[in-house]
Amino acid sequence: MRRSQRVAALLAVVTLLGACTLPGDEPSPGSDAEAAEPDASEPDAPAQDDAPQEPPGADDPDGDAPDATDPGGAPDEAQLCDADDRAGVEATITGQLEAFADDDLEAARAFASRRFQEATDLPTFRDVIVEGYPLLLDDAVATLGRCVRVEETVQVVVEVVTASDERDQLAYALRQEAGQWRIDGAVRLGAADPGGLEA
Repeated sequence: MRRSQRVAALLAVVTLLGACTLPGDEPSPGSDAEAAEPDASEPDAPAQDDAPQEPPGADDPDGDAPDATDPGGAPDEAQLCDADDRAGVEATITGQLEAFADDDLEAARAFASRRFQEATDLPTFRDVIVEGYPLLLDDAVATLGRCVRVEETVQVVVEVVTASDERDQLAYALRQEAGQWRIDGAVRLGAADPGGLEA
């Protein structure tokens, strides 16, 4: 397979994860998340307020406003995964790792979402894993850390440990399809601390 096809496949994975900012992540400089400067050519543009913002709920002394951990909050707000979500996500990630350990990349790819599979054929998937995620092929086990759900998608930090005690952290993005969690993609976060991750 040509290098340009491998680069395109890696870009497809990154694109799928483009909306998967983990809670607490800071936006990168120059990103759309930063406030835009008002256009001086528009006379009605409001001046940017540099005053510190109050935390959510500061103007709600009774605590009635919904927040991200309140099941009654707005449907597009992030909520911590419940026990059923965590169990389903863990089963999917573990199933894929077991398929990798069995050197069955076709079965491992079956744990991916439909849109990932449509964008990434089996040879490309093999190249992406071998070149970018070789640790996953080394009889690895996963421990879930912080898991956040937004509607039918989940973002979860996972500590992966191999039989030879190599460790890494990955951020997985999954979506629910026909009642099953399927993997949209993953990005490496760096070597994990031996103490594990905060759930």
